[in-house]
Amino acid sequence: MSPSPNRSLFFGEHRIGLKPILKKVRSPVGERPRAVVEPRYQSLYVHGFVEQKTGKSHWYLIPRVNTQWLNVVLTPLSHKTQALGIII
Repeated sequence: MSPSPNRSLFFGEHRIGLKPILKKVRSPVGERPRAVVEPRYQSLYVHGFVEQKTGKSHWYLIPRVNTQWLNVVLTPLSHKTQALGIII
């Protein structure tokens, strides 16, 4: 099966997670409270691929974004899409 030029995937990436707030804080009436934040992240990255014509999608959750993790995502995706004749 030869790849169809009309089939393509769109890619999106988003980080989900928060800086954790350590404790409750009090402030005088009329002033905004200051929240102590520990400068560390506990987050995941969502990688989504959507086929334009059909709307079929593939989602991956990975702990960080770098070349090693992106290869972990793209390797199985390339095997899936080659079988369907989709060009990444």
